[in-house]
Amino acid sequence: MLKTSIAAACAALMLAACGQPTATEETPAETVPALQWIDIAQTGDGGAILFDPAQTRIDPTTGLTDVVIRIRHPRLEGWAQDLPKEYAGETVFQTEQATLRFDCAARTMGVVSREALGADDAVIDRRVTPEPVTLAAIASGGVGETVLPRACPTDAPQ
Repeated sequence: MLKTSIAAACAALMLAACGQPTATEETPAETVPALQWIDIAQTGDGGAILFDPAQTRIDPTTGLTDVVIRIRHPRLEGWAQDLPKEYAGETVFQTEQATLRFDCAARTMGVVSREALGADDAVIDRRVTPEPVTLAAIASGGVGETVLPRACPTDAPQ
């Protein structure tokens, strides 16, 4: 009887471990929604502003909305002016991705992060604003004004 109980316990443990990754197997990454970039506007110089609704997040505590956009510039752009003086190179890119934070009630916005993207949308440089992100009035005619109706749909002009 004791041997049967031990055998049953061992079998149960083996079954419980069935399908679990071993030390040499990789655990699958969290499922991320597919990127669905929607072209929402053109920039003044002929570029495009794209928006991905799947990446919009509203903080339940603060009510602030984070939106991810991409700007496809018509020509190469550079961030040399933003680099620390000990950095000798320059980041050159044609596509930029940014996370913008909106306070819909106050109609203010701040930049959470900016990424310069290279081939196959690989991040070649990333700039992150320290928390708390400063929010300011949304400039007329700017990217923020273009994205505001997507970030704050109830604030969209009627």
